[in-house]
Amino acid sequence: MISALLNEYELKYRGDENIPSVICEGWKQFSKLVESFNRLTDTQFVFRGQRRNDWKLTPGLARFYDKVNPAEKNGIVQEEHAREQIALFRKAIRGRVSDHALFKQDDEQEEVELWSIGQHYGLDSPLLDWTHSPYVALFFAFEKADRVTESDNPYRAIYVLNKTKVETLTNSDESTAITFIEPRKDDQGRLVSQAGLFTRSPYRKTLENALLEALAPELENATQEEDPIVVSGCFFKILIKNEEQPEILKCLRQMNIHPASLFPDLIGAAQNCNKLLEERFIHVHPPQKIEAVSITSELVLGTPELTTFEPSKVSKSHWKLQTRDELMQTLTTNGKPNIDYQLLSEEILVELAPHVNQVDWEIRESAIAKMRNVVKVVLRRNNYPEQVREKVIDTCIFEEKI
Repeated sequence: MISALLNEYELKYRGDENIPSVICEGWKQFSKLVESFNRLTDTQFVFRGQRRNDWKLTPGLARFYDKVNPAEKNGIVQEEHAREQIALFRKAIRGRVSDHALFKQDDEQEEVELWSIGQHYGLDSPLLDWTHSPYVALFFAFEKADRVTESDNPYRAIYVLNKTKVETLTNSDESTAITFIEPRKDDQGRLVSQAGLFTRSPYRKTLENALLEALAPELENATQEEDPIVVSGCFFKILIKNEEQPEILKCLRQMNIHPASLFPDLIGAAQNCNKLLEERFIHVHPPQKIEAVSITSELVLGTPELTTFEPSKVSKSHWKLQTRDELMQTLTTNGKPNIDYQLLSEEILVELAPHVNQVDWEIRESAIAKMRNVVKVVLRRNNYPEQVREKVIDTCIFEEKI
């Protein structure tokens, strides 16, 4: 039983989630956990990696309609929206594909193949990407860096779906049936390289809701303590610390999991070259330099150099921001010896520049909250000691008593 393997990882609901989760500190714990799944010889799992732990299992078509109609945001796919989209795509690819079977409007299997092709090329569809490999899912969870403008993201997420149980549990009822799709066409070879497959949920239901509805009879008599155990038998999340990104990507490359192996086409080759270039640069230079250069070109275009930005010259009426020298002293006092604190302080100030250039930032609590989060993200990205980050933020952006 899967719950027995999760005991040492504190399986529980976190926040307002309705999917139970466990926390892995890093690569070793994650590998130990997923390798233990091999003991369940009669159970097949599939995995999905997501960069943010607060992202739901929402297919692209549902995300689009949630974005254009936020008042009714619910993460579900409406049948009429799917019908419109597949008809539009079928018409748009005329003359672009040689397999004419894809144009059959009354062939359900060919429509599934058409959705799969569209998903591969970025079409907003009702499908969700999954993989049979937990390590491929781990790559997709960690391949991209967080955006500084986003809210804090302490964990990346791997969703784990018990394919064996889900098929048994949901296939008897069309209203809750989760369809697993393994297309027969894979012209680019990506599905094979990624051990990929798709899921499709019933119309007007998210995958989570469909599964919880199917589990209702088992949950009816479950105690509060038993509830996450019952649900984890069907699906759960593995949370991994965000700051483990460099180590995890390094270990994955040693397993030959990188853009060139997962995307066996020219796009994958180009992405892999970019990654190798970045890794070689980081080996010679501190990682802060890469970030500082890119941020400078994007955010302070026209500024002769980073050091010309002096926050001490900005008017202050309530909140204050340390100068570059003060910030470097704060970082040095609380940090560890293997970090270039001059570069780190400049990077923080460059990231904060758009915020302090706003009118009255010193008296707006919302602006201060965003600035604190910016500093937190930069510190985490540079592996600054976790236990003193809040102290550094409080010192860097501080309230002046008037």
